[in-house]
Amino acid sequence: MLRKTMLLSCTVIAAVAAATGPTVPAAAQESCDAAVEKAKAEWRALTAGNHTVAPAMRINTSDGRHLTGSQLNYAWVLIDRADQACIDPEPAKSLAYIHQVQALLHPPPRQF
Repeated sequence: MLRKTMLLSCTVIAAVAAATGPTVPAAAQESCDAAVEKAKAEWRALTAGNHTVAPAMRINTSDGRHLTGSQLNYAWVLIDRADQACIDPEPAKSLAYIHQVQALLHPPPRQF
């Protein structure tokens, strides 16, 4: 369900980007940069700024999330791709990466 929602939102973002053309409005660029910075701040808080997290490392957050080091490492890869997409005037692609980061760092609660 979450994957279908993510794919639908990415499709909508891509359709809007295709309709607006190659020029990027200043507001879109600012929101792109702000989204990337917010994702970087959350990632830094989770990893304590350590760029090499052991893949098997378990991180339990105060709000009940259970993350692994490999999830955090992949989140950084996606954040880096989003940052590059902001530089290459592709805010829709960047926001799609940010949505993937958010889905990765905020998994649905486990059902027992």
